[in-house]
Amino acid sequence: MSKPFAISQKVENPSVVITKNGLRGKEFIEEARNGKFRRVFPSNGNEHSAILMLGLQEERFAPAKGDGVIITERAFKNFRS
Repeated sequence: MSKPFAISQKVENPSVVITKNGLRGKEFIEEARNGKFRRVFPSNGNEHSAILMLGLQEERFAPAKGDGVIITERAFKNFRS
């Protein structure tokens, strides 16, 4: 059986999109996150389900630029163990 997230990139201090409730509804803000993360590219239903189990804006983020999903290094290691 292959390891999940075979396609991934290490990313340090990524720029991500954060959603906040503002006076005019939801606001989307680009914000830098400090630390080590992984940009993953889910390729099957199991990987998509695993991503959805992570806390939004806690362990998974939308990248400000590019494709994929930004997840914490800790979450990535948990999936791979």
